[in-house]
Amino acid sequence: MALNMETTRDVLSPLTIHLHGVFRVTSQADGDVTPRAEKAQALIALLATSPNGERSRQWLQAKLWSDRGPAQAAGSLRQALVQIRQAFGTSKDVLSSTRSRVSLDMTQVHIAPPTGQEFLEGMDVRDSEFESWLTLERSMREAPAPVRPAHLMPDQPLRETPRTWTVSVDAKSIGGDLAEWFSQLFADAVSRHMRDFFSARVVVGSSSDIVNPVLTVKVNAFSGGASSLGVRVSLEHLQTGEQLWAGSQHVTANGGPPIDDPDVLRLLNELVEAVGDTLVGNRLADLDDPDQMCRQAIRGLFSMRAEDVLAADHRFAEAFDRRERGLYLAWRAQIKTIQKVERHDSDAKRLREEAEYLCARALELEPNNSMVLATVANTRGFLMQDPHSSLALARRSVELNPGNPMAWWALSSANVYGGDIKSSYLIALNARKLAALSPNRFWWDNQLFGAAVVMGRLDEALKLAEAAYAQNPNFRPPLRYLIAFYANAAREEDALRAASALTGLEPDFTVERLVRDREYPASLIHRAPGLDIDKVSSII
Repeated sequence: MALNMETTRDVLSPLTIHLHGVFRVTSQADGDVTPRAEKAQALIALLATSPNGERSRQWLQAKLWSDRGPAQAAGSLRQALVQIRQAFGTSKDVLSSTRSRVSLDMTQVHIAPPTGQEFLEGMDVRDSEFESWLTLERSMREAPAPVRPAHLMPDQPLRETPRTWTVSVDAKSIGGDLAEWFSQLFADAVSRHMRDFFSARVVVGSSSDIVNPVLTVKVNAFSGGASSLGVRVSLEHLQTGEQLWAGSQHVTANGGPPIDDPDVLRLLNELVEAVGDTLVGNRLADLDDPDQMCRQAIRGLFSMRAEDVLAADHRFAEAFDRRERGLYLAWRAQIKTIQKVERHDSDAKRLREEAEYLCARALELEPNNSMVLATVANTRGFLMQDPHSSLALARRSVELNPGNPMAWWALSSANVYGGDIKSSYLIALNARKLAALSPNRFWWDNQLFGAAVVMGRLDEALKLAEAAYAQNPNFRPPLRYLIAFYANAAREEDALRAASALTGLEPDFTVERLVRDREYPASLIHRAPGLDIDKVSSII
C-alpha cells in the first residue's frame, strides 16, 4: 500500500518534534528522546521554528538566559547542548554547533503537524525574552480567523502552495550604445524594485521566450542628442493585451546613463504603484497570491483607521502563512509602530515585544531587502527608541535600493532623532519627490513636515501638516501639530477646531497632555525653534 507524504517523512526522518500539545521528541529507533530539562526543550523548539533550523548562539542565549551575564549564558547554552545530545542518543548528529551557530539538520527532522492543541502547551521557561517569543508565536499560530475585506468571499479557501506569478521585462533602445546601456540598467532597476516589493518571478527578456507570463514591462530608451536621454515605460497584461499604465521621462546624460536621476527613480516608483494597483484591483483574473494580500493590506493600513490597521495585520499574517517572507513580517512590525503612534493600542510593552520579534525574524529571512530594512529601521527608531540601529539600517536600505522612497523616509526619520536636522530635511525632500504620485503621499508630506518643524521652518511645516491632514483626515499626527501651530499663530478658532477633530479620533485627548506629557507622540513640538508652548497652553 502506498504511503502518504506524512507517513513517508516519519519513516525517513530519525526524529519527530511535536510542538503542539506537550512538547516531545520521538525517534524511530529509540522512542521518546525528549530532554528532561525544560530549557533544553525550549532550545529545540527555538531551532525547529527558525529559518533552516539555525540560530546564532548569541540569539539563543538572549532568549533563554537573558537575565545572566554573557559568560554564564554561554556556559548554560553549552550545558543544554550536551543534555540534548545525550537525550537524542543514536540521532545526536542531528544537532550541530560551531563557535557562533547552532543548528538542527532539518532534512533529518520531521515537525509533527498541528493537532489543535496549544503551541508548546505548559512550557514554562521563566525567562521574559522567551515568554515574549512564545506569546507572539502562539498569537501568530492560534489567532482567530483574519478579518477579510468585504469584497472577498468569506469562505474562500486558502491555497496551500501559491502559484508564483511572472513579470517579464523587455528592454529595447534606439540611438547608440548609451541608450542601450541606459535601457539595460533601467531593466535591472525594475527587477530590483520587483524583488523588494513583490514575490513575482522577474525575467529580463522578450515575453515571447517566457512560459505563461502575467505582466510585461516594456522599456524603450532613446537618445535625444549628445547629452539627452529619454525612456518610455509601459505595463501590459499579456493575456488580454491591455495597457495598464505608461510613463516617460527625459533626463540629462552627463557622460553616463542617469539611472539614479530622481526623475528616473520616480518613474520606477510609478511603475511599482501601477503593479500594486493591478493587484489591489484584482485585475489578474486567476491570481490568488500573497502579493495581492500584501498590497491590499498596505492600502488598508494607510487609511489609518484602527479597524483597518488591525485587519491589515491579519492580512500580512495570512500572507506569511502562504509564503514565508520577511517583507510581510516587517510590515507587521511597522503596524505595531503605527498602533503606538496613533494610540490604537495602549499596551506599549506588548507592542514593543511583538515588534522586536517580528523585526528580528524579518531580518533573518530577508536581510538584503530594502523594504524590510526600511520598515525595521522605522520600528527601531520610533517604537524601540534605538536611533543608532535605526540609522544603520536606513543607510543600508538606501544603499541597496536608492529608488525606494520608504528607504529615504526611514533615513530622514533616523537623522531627525539622531540630531542631523539639515540632512533629514534634504533627504525628506528627496523621498517626497520619489513618492510624488503615491496614493499615500501624506506619509511623505508628514516626514518632510517633521524635519521642517525641528529646523524652525514653521510656516512651511504648517502648510505640510495641512496638506497631510487634507489627504487623510484619519491621520492623527498632523492634527496634533496643527493645534500647536495655530495656537502659536494666535489662530485660536482654528486651534480649537483641530482639537475638536482630534478628540473625535482620540476621545481621551487633551491639550494639557499634548503640552505636558513627554510620552505623548508629538515630541517635536518641544524641539521646534520659535514655537511658544505657553501660547498652546493658553487654549486649554
